[in-house]
Amino acid sequence: MAFRLDLVNVPIAFRIAVSIALAAAQPAAAQSLIYSDSSTREKLQSKLGVGVDGELSLQAGVTMIGEDGVTRVLPRVTSEWSGLEFLDVGTVLSYEDLNAAGGAAEPGMDTTIALSSDLGVLDGIEGKFRRSGTAADDTLKVNFAELDTDLALFGGDAFGVDADVVMHSAGEARRTTSNIVSSWGVGRALDVETVVSLQDGMAGGSSHRAVSTSFVYESPVVFVDKLEGAVKRSPDGVRQSLGLRFTEFSSGDSSGSSFSISSRAIVEEMLEPDGAERLSMGVETRLSNVLPTLLGGSSSLSLRIDRELNEIETQTSTLAYDHAWSPGAASIGLNLKLLRGLDEEVEPSMGVTWSARF
Repeated sequence: MAFRLDLVNVPIAFRIAVSIALAAAQPAAAQSLIYSDSSTREKLQSKLGVGVDGELSLQAGVTMIGEDGVTRVLPRVTSEWSGLEFLDVGTVLSYEDLNAAGGAAEPGMDTTIALSSDLGVLDGIEGKFRRSGTAADDTLKVNFAELDTDLALFGGDAFGVDADVVMHSAGEARRTTSNIVSSWGVGRALDVETVVSLQDGMAGGSSHRAVSTSFVYESPVVFVDKLEGAVKRSPDGVRQSLGLRFTEFSSGDSSGSSFSISSRAIVEEMLEPDGAERLSMGVETRLSNVLPTLLGGSSSLSLRIDRELNEIETQTSTLAYDHAWSPGAASIGLNLKLLRGLDEEVEPSMGVTWSARF
């Protein structure tokens, strides 16, 4: 399968954006060249990009995906500006597919504006605005300053409250969400967080409420590091989970090589509004620095198994190996993965990432 890119059909807006990104590459700015490949047996996928880091950061790249005899070409230009202490602006210009039949559609433009505030009540304002053809999608989030109190239980973290209001509009649809987050500690070992979300302006003018509570308990047991739990109640049902993070084990020798083992397990139950119940469990183990230092870089090997405990039990598993090198100003990453799905077939994949700074 070969990639194909018709340069004649490349829109002028994208060519201008790339030219600006390259022209901004001054000697004082850090410049980078990035290549990555994440192809699988059924799909070819690679990305090539250039970037300039500084007060104004620019990145331009193109991702090519070949699948079922069709090649998609996805250009993307990203800019980030933080010239003022209280203002950050980011934009993303992207095309869905330059090789689409009938020519490429109008590009999508995403703009993010973050404004911080030193006012006593207001912490900051974040705006996300998307324009794509005739569609518009805007989100405005107002973050209020955190309310700290001196109310503490048995020497734990003091009770605190965060609040924000999110206003979202997509075409004629409007939605407002208010979130109130409270956190507090019971002694030195237990931290509890509660989130209350209120939504107005949904379809039909109805309002919805969701409440979720989570906790983290620092376990006194030697082989258990933390006990984590969560309960969320929403119009979609009730989701409950309980997880264990086991104590990390590490070892080293005189030559400087070392490795560590970390693992976690989680059980999750979902009760849907119609009374249906779904139960699942998962375990994950990660070994870091599993190879000797003679090979250089850092490595990790991870295994994750998920099982659905319903009338018909199903299981999926993922075995992944990651290795990263940093020779000089370059960075090289290798990812190997084996995914076993519900159909019992094993799907291998390999990813390679390379970047260099000049």
